[in-house]
Amino acid sequence: MADPIKIVCSLKRGCMELAEACADLENVTVTAVESEPESIGAEIEDADALVINNAFYTAELAAIVHDKAARLRWIQFYSTGYNNAEAHGIPKDVVLTNAGSVYAPPVAEHALALVLALVRRLPHMERERLRKHFNQLETASHLSTLRGATLLAVGFGGIGKSAAKRALAFDMRVIGVASREREDALAERVVGLDRLGEVLPGADVIILSLPLLDETAGVFGAAEFAAMKSSAVVVNVGRGALVDEGALIRALEERRIAGAGLDVYTTEPLPEDSPLWELDNVIISPHVGGFGDPSTLGDLTAIGRDNVVRFVAGAPLINVLDIS
Repeated sequence: MADPIKIVCSLKRGCMELAEACADLENVTVTAVESEPESIGAEIEDADALVINNAFYTAELAAIVHDKAARLRWIQFYSTGYNNAEAHGIPKDVVLTNAGSVYAPPVAEHALALVLALVRRLPHMERERLRKHFNQLETASHLSTLRGATLLAVGFGGIGKSAAKRALAFDMRVIGVASREREDALAERVVGLDRLGEVLPGADVIILSLPLLDETAGVFGAAEFAAMKSSAVVVNVGRGALVDEGALIRALEERRIAGAGLDVYTTEPLPEDSPLWELDNVIISPHVGGFGDPSTLGDLTAIGRDNVVRFVAGAPLINVLDIS
C-alpha cells in the first residue's frame, strides 16, 4: 500500500472542490484550513503538499513553512502570480506550480473593457449623465477608435495573447513584448523586453500583463511615459509594481498620455489619499480582472487534481515555476 499523502489547502474558495475531485484517489487527504499562518502552521508539519494563493504566502507563512514543513515536497498556487514565493522563498527541493493561464480570458476581457471605456470616453459620458448634460459635439471631439490602432501587449503570455485575439477582432495591429524575441501568429512581431523603447512610441494602446520579477519591477517609469504618444492609453492588469506610480500620476496630470485603466496598484487597497482617485483620465478597477467567469473554479480544480494525480504517481507536474 502506498504511503498516505496529506495535502493542506488554504483558499477562500476551492478546497472543498479539490477534496471532492480527489476523493477517488487512494490514501490522499485534502485538509482545508483557514488562511491565517497559525492555522496553516498547525497542519503543515506532516503535510506533503500545500495548496494556496500567492497573496496568502506572506513572509510570516514562508517562515513557518521553512521551519515546520519537514515533509513538504510541493506547493500549488491557485494564482498565476508567484512574486511572494520569489520574495520570501520556498524550502529547498520543494516544487512550485501555479494556475497557468486559467485567468487569462476574463483578465483579457477586462483589459479590453478598460481600453474601450478610455477610447470611447465612457467615464466622461457618465460624468455628463450625472449633470444631465447632453453635449454631442464636445463629447464627439474627444472620441477615437480601435480600428487601425496599434496594441502593444507588454507581456505576451496567456493574458497578452488572449488580449491580442480580442484586439484583432477590432481590426487592431498587435505587437507583443516578451522576455525574448519570437514569432507568434497573433502578432506582427514579438520583441524582447530590452527593445520596449523601440516599439513604445508607435503604440496607441498599451496593455501591461508582465509577471512581477526583479527585471520587470518599475519597467514603466518616467522615460516610458515620455516616449508614448500623448493620445495613447495604458492599461495595467499585471501587477501594480510594474509601474512607477508617481511617474504615472505626473504623466496623467500633465496630459502627457491620454489616460490609464488600472486594475492593480503598488499598494492594495488603493489608499484613499492617492491622487489617482481624483484624476478624470483614470479608471479605477479594484483588482477584479480575474473574476466573473464561472468556469474558472472548475478549471482550477482540474489543474489541482491533475497535479495531485501526477504527484502521487511521481510524474512531472504541470505549470512548474523556476524561482531559483
